[in-house]
Amino acid sequence: MSVSDDGGSDVPVTARSIALGAIVGVAAYLLGYLLTGVIASGDVPRSLSETVPAWKSTGWYFYNAHFVDLTSTLRIGGASGAATGSLIEGSNSGTVQLLYVVPPITLLLGSAVLFGWLGGETDVAGGAARGALVVVGYLPLAVVGAVVSAHTVETGVPFIDVSTTIQPQLAPAAVIAGVLYPVVFGAIGGAIASRL
Repeated sequence: MSVSDDGGSDVPVTARSIALGAIVGVAAYLLGYLLTGVIASGDVPRSLSETVPAWKSTGWYFYNAHFVDLTSTLRIGGASGAATGSLIEGSNSGTVQLLYVVPPITLLLGSAVLFGWLGGETDVAGGAARGALVVVGYLPLAVVGAVVSAHTVETGVPFIDVSTTIQPQLAPAAVIAGVLYPVVFGAIGGAIASRL
């Protein structure tokens, strides 16, 4: 199978290119997550750091860096209410605002590496198609990460069940973080690499 670009040349989509795209996509996701943890470590509100594992709150900042909001759902007995928001937008730290560039940078670098691994001469469109293959590894982790970073805190109130669940919004996590970011920034990185 191959993807034809406007120049008429073919960019082969093989098991090898898909496997390498998956490896680089996973690496870009994990590197972005790690950098997010380092940058956001001093910004986590005390109320969260005392009740939520650090790896989950790091995930929340990471999804917010992809413009994916968090949903906080409060359940009291049979009633519930939800609100959305972003830890980055709610922060007063200029350093935390840098998180918005973490996913693009890791994806640009990853797609350039992927382009190099796949080798061969190609034009800009072919480079973009190769770079966009990072989506193969990035998308599954974006979905799984959004699901496993959900956290519920239950409050012991006599005769009433009270709980709060915080999690990244799943549909935006899949579409924006899982597909849009890796396809767009992967394609840009691959296109740039094809010209170097």
